[in-house]
Amino acid sequence: MKKLALALVCLVSVAFFASCDPEEIIQEVQPSIEILTEDGYLQNGDVLDLNELGLYGFRAASNVNTQAELAKFVVTCAITSGDETEEPSVIYDTLIDGTEFVFEDYISFEPAGKDLIGSAEITATVTDVDGFSNSTSFKIDINKEEALEVTSIEWTKWGHTVEDLSAYGLEMQANNWKSPFVHIYPAEGCALYVIENDSEDWFEAVETASNLAGLFQMLYEDPEVPACTDYNKIDCNASARYDDVLVTKDAEGNYHAIHITGTSVAVEAPNGTKIIISGEAK
Repeated sequence: MKKLALALVCLVSVAFFASCDPEEIIQEVQPSIEILTEDGYLQNGDVLDLNELGLYGFRAASNVNTQAELAKFVVTCAITSGDETEEPSVIYDTLIDGTEFVFEDYISFEPAGKDLIGSAEITATVTDVDGFSNSTSFKIDINKEEALEVTSIEWTKWGHTVEDLSAYGLEMQANNWKSPFVHIYPAEGCALYVIENDSEDWFEAVETASNLAGLFQMLYEDPEVPACTDYNKIDCNASARYDDVLVTKDAEGNYHAIHITGTSVAVEAPNGTKIIISGEAK
């Protein structure tokens, strides 16, 4: 009988605590933080190639119950290679205010002497004026992207006979033999940008497919670099040295970089003027 009574007391005690006034329950007081998940933002489990730019972001907000203003925002990154994880490094640290803060930025990774970087964990922490904090993070894998193959080119225009440049998203005008210049156009559905006198060595700097895509995007977004509809810098009448880079996007969406370095011009039978354009392509 005593055992039964004890059981009943316990049951009543549980019921008593369960029926406490909800206002007396301690509410969560830390601010909220979440990863931006719109298209184009890095997410947990994504793969990023070395030297590729990856867009990521976070959204922080004051606690819904306290509405304490935000005060500080920090982003760190910890890289894991093999079994070793480096100490997190701070990549962004700033004081903030207000009840909402949205952060977005690009991140990229360089080899730093390793053949392959394994993964990186990016963590964002927000703190409010009351000193309460909250964090969230995502982890990405990092691949070493293969280097682009560099091939030599020799494009020949001999009288009205021209090279097929469709593999590069280009075409050469055949019937301009009287013109003082060779005319090279973007093919239908393709785009062409030209870096004249490549003094900053853009062609050498482009090492991977991501680099090449980034260079095209940079030129595309630069209001001072219009798309080229007629590359006509090559002299039909005399051999010369050049240092121009043609950056193209073909109809399939592939990117190409062609470094025009020189020409040889001679009159040869039976077609007349023979122009050989030399250089390298990626």
